[in-house]
Amino acid sequence: HDHREVLLLYYDIAVRYAAIFLKNRELLEKILVPLSSNRGLQHVHPRVRSRSCYLMLKLIKGLTKIMRQYVETVVTGIYNLIVNPKTYPLDSDDVLYLFEAIGILLGKTGLNEEEQKQSI
Repeated sequence: HDHREVLLLYYDIAVRYAAIFLKNRELLEKILVPLSSNRGLQHVHPRVRSRSCYLMLKLIKGLTKIMRQYVETVVTGIYNLIVNPKTYPLDSDDVLYLFEAIGILLGKTGLNEEEQKQSI
């Protein structure tokens, strides 16, 4: 659904019950892709963008062990948001959430140095 409140509720529920992704890893992509795109981090509504930043960090912290294969998807979504500050304005807290998320993805998912460089 495209309504912003439905999106926020969907993401909140997905993050709250993130443990299900540990058993059903194929479902993780179904939340990360929209959360990293214009239905989350790059949404036109500032509240959706802001909440998506926080929820993305919380999801990554909870699922760090299985995030390796999704690093590129998430980093690309975050990068597109950060490089277009006028298109997607963010609060300073939101930017900090995103940088922390990138740090966790690059530092704790088992990527080697070359893979880390490619992701940046």
